[in-house]
Amino acid sequence: MIEQDVVDCLNDIIIIVEKKEKKRLRKNELAKIYREKHKERIKEQNKKYEQTEKGIKSSRINNWKSRGVVCNDWGELYNQYCRTAYCDHCGVQLTIDKKATATTKCLDHCHQTGEVRNILCHSCNTKRGQSKF
Repeated sequence: MIEQDVVDCLNDIIIIVEKKEKKRLRKNELAKIYREKHKERIKEQNKKYEQTEKGIKSSRINNWKSRGVVCNDWGELYNQYCRTAYCDHCGVQLTIDKKATATTKCLDHCHQTGEVRNILCHSCNTKRGQSKF
């Protein structure tokens, strides 16, 4: 009798899990259809978001993560990056450019450990990568 109760209970659990999975899959299908139908609108919203302060911060942090930077407090690192106006090595005034120039601000990090070292100009960052700095 107890064994049958356990089997019934397990069957009920399986049914519940299957229903949840079907619901999740349906939700994903609807989301995909919505994205296809509103592709241009979503693209426009993303473009606007990327120009906001929050979007710029998110993009910058995601870029660092994709390059292997390791950090415990991304918000503080981003604030430090924003506050830094001069290269930590040569002292040149840093710029933020779409294309890298000699004075473009860079977050220097160790490629083996991911640890952040300095905020440098592009020129010093490149030199550090090529030789003993």
